[in-house]
Amino acid sequence: MKKVIVLLVEVFFMAGCEQIGNYVLDNVSDKESTSESIASTTVTSQEIIDESKSSAASEESSSQSLESKASSKADTQIKADLESTAPEKQSDILFVPQKSEIENGLTVETDTVLQQIEKLVMEADNLGIANDVSLYFTGLYLDNNDRTDAIFIIVNRTDKSMKNVKFSLTFGSADGQMLFENKPYQLAEKSFGVLEPNTAMPLYLTIDQKDKDLLLQISKERQEKIAVNSFNYEEANSENPHSSSSSQNDTGITAGEDSSSASESSSSSSATEQKSDLPLVPQKDELEHGYTVESDPVLQNIQSVINNTSEIGIENDIAIHYTGLYLDQKEKGTAAIFIIVNRTGIDMKNMNMVVSFWNKNGDKYLDKQKFTLKEDTFGILEDKTIMPVYFNIPSDMEQAYLESGRVENVEYSIDDFDYEKKWLYNI
Repeated sequence: MKKVIVLLVEVFFMAGCEQIGNYVLDNVSDKESTSESIASTTVTSQEIIDESKSSAASEESSSQSLESKASSKADTQIKADLESTAPEKQSDILFVPQKSEIENGLTVETDTVLQQIEKLVMEADNLGIANDVSLYFTGLYLDNNDRTDAIFIIVNRTDKSMKNVKFSLTFGSADGQMLFENKPYQLAEKSFGVLEPNTAMPLYLTIDQKDKDLLLQISKERQEKIAVNSFNYEEANSENPHSSSSSQNDTGITAGEDSSSASESSSSSSATEQKSDLPLVPQKDELEHGYTVESDPVLQNIQSVINNTSEIGIENDIAIHYTGLYLDQKEKGTAAIFIIVNRTGIDMKNMNMVVSFWNKNGDKYLDKQKFTLKEDTFGILEDKTIMPVYFNIPSDMEQAYLESGRVENVEYSIDDFDYEKKWLYNI
């Protein structure tokens, strides 16, 4: 079946991200390219959704995979002169096809669709944001009789190589008609590849056929709204799979002029960290796998949260605190990261607890869920120590958690708790 790429306009819309992912195109061997006349235009748009970093829900189909962190509101005006008669400029961003495209023999030299996208990349002014990742809608789409894909590009101006990215996307017209609304994607390294620093890669997002007219309208008028949510990724050059994401707004995706202030805020926060009076002790299983606060980014993030929290725990009691972080455990799903604080004067083992965890809208991520912290894997919770706890979120609540599980938006409780004392001697 023939695929036709339609070029209606020549302006990108940007949503700035701290990091972001990509998409997979199938049936790519049958693409052809046509275009209409182009004129220089100006696009004004506003991001509409506050985003959470945290590792993310996923959706996979036969033709696509993708995944992300947070977003901030920003008004951005972008101009691009892409007239076909204009002299081609050389961009400092390298355009790279997806791994699946290359494996199917599609390259910039041989494929007309990729040539059109690369032309936009080369001729766009100021593509991407320094020390950030950006998502652009190109105004292009792939069309056949039963499928339409909007074409985006992902631009990485960070120093990190990213793989297996997850995020959710909101995209639609300025008047509020949405093509995607907090729609989760998963980007698999085996099909998409790795998003390297200073590169741009194509992203093909399939729309519902009933929304095709809306896509045509957006492509023509270029008055759109876009936001990236719930973003996380793995660092491609890291051998440590123990990675976490945050669901706090101040550590996630930024957009446009807000990106520099977000970086400054992050630096300032790190500079003013105070050391907690209680030590963070990794779980026994973590220590046996070589994870320590000194070597593991997840534990370092947890320690940072502790250091920036004024009051930890309750005197003469056990308490849990939500960190705003979560673990993406691949096939095991998503785990919200809590800490458990012991100020009782008793060393405890083999703890059983019933936990509830919900947001202010009434979504129950955990509804009186029972967890057991076994001595042989968790270890012993000694007095005046803090330990990390990873609560698995049920699969049917993952998306709700990733979209709304920010610290300021959630509540939680210990509904039941029992334990065994650690005895110095066997009796």
